[in-house]
Amino acid sequence: MKTALVVIDMQDDFDTAHHESTVRNVIKAIKFAKSVELPIIVLEYESMGRTLYRIRKHLIGYDKVIYKTKDEDDGGYEVMSALRKNGFTDVHSLAVCGININACVSSTIETLVHSYDKTIKVIKSACWGHTPNRKHCFSKSHIYQDEDVELLNLSQFCQPT
Repeated sequence: MKTALVVIDMQDDFDTAHHESTVRNVIKAIKFAKSVELPIIVLEYESMGRTLYRIRKHLIGYDKVIYKTKDEDDGGYEVMSALRKNGFTDVHSLAVCGININACVSSTIETLVHSYDKTIKVIKSACWGHTPNRKHCFSKSHIYQDEDVELLNLSQFCQPT
């Protein structure tokens, strides 16, 4: 079962994208994905700036990275469209990381599970977001729950199969 890495909304204009440990862990996930030649889809929310340069610089020259723009929280369609259009039809599992877990990450996961029948692995330490009371956090309760959604530590993701 081939996996692709999905990086969601790690953009300049989102405050949550600047959470230091989240940025470091997204970069570690990217480095691992590149080392085992996984496709990487980078979702960017329209009008919110580019993906942080600290992250982008690790993707320069990598031939399996695809940038997609979305205009709503849910980026599931954009992920699947990117995989299809670029010939990654053998991907059955998606490792997800990024920010705005209670909105963009969760909405994207829900679509990927229900509309595209994908197994989702959420890299906990590479996700961050605001709760309604504006505290930064990662909580299982903010992620769409389904039997096809698995929460992973970064070390679990970064193990060759």
